[in-house]
Amino acid sequence: MFNVKLFAILAEQIGRSEVELSIATPITAATVKAALQAQFPQTAAVLADCLVAINQTFVSEEHFAPDEVSEIALIPPVSGG
Repeated sequence: MFNVKLFAILAEQIGRSEVELSIATPITAATVKAALQAQFPQTAAVLADCLVAINQTFVSEEHFAPDEVSEIALIPPVSGG
């Protein structure tokens, strides 16, 4: 199990800023998104555009996380004006 930090609209949709997820290994951005969507289907539309950071480094959909994962975060796109 991994603690995953959520920001902006994701945190709003789920009602908290951190969730515990069972994530398949090897961990990639795609497996993190799939685990969140499986537990919280209402996030599907937002997840497509989210960035995933593992150990404070953005990773691609296929990039394998290092063996030691201390932090996972999902960052949705933000807009401002």
